[in-house]
Amino acid sequence: MSFKIFISSVQKEFAKERKWLADYGQNALNKGLPSRTNDRVNDRVNDRANEGVNEEVNEGVTKNLSDKERLVYALIKKNPDITNRVLISKTNFAHATIERAVKKLKEKSLIGRIGSDKTGHWKVKH
Repeated sequence: MSFKIFISSVQKEFAKERKWLADYGQNALNKGLPSRTNDRVNDRVNDRANEGVNEEVNEGVTKNLSDKERLVYALIKKNPDITNRVLISKTNFAHATIERAVKKLKEKSLIGRIGSDKTGHWKVKH
């Protein structure tokens, strides 16, 4: 094996290691995360197993919501620290519409407020 071929193979292995560390983080080696060889197999199996389940569960949670309530719920679920002002700016809904949607979501026990209006955050219950 020539020196150039050897260097090339080492560089390829190093690139694979660097990508794996970027995907799982520097602490992955110490935390016992999934091995690199089984990741692709596990991902495919998990994706197939969860494919229908996640959709049915999520659909059941938001089944009885209006489109506006569903949008507000999704935004709160994505960012529990979101404020009403940000909800208004992201949705272009009126303040009263946001308040009404939040009230309905609270009544249906889908969200709850932890802490004060100013410094608190949302707890998504489903």
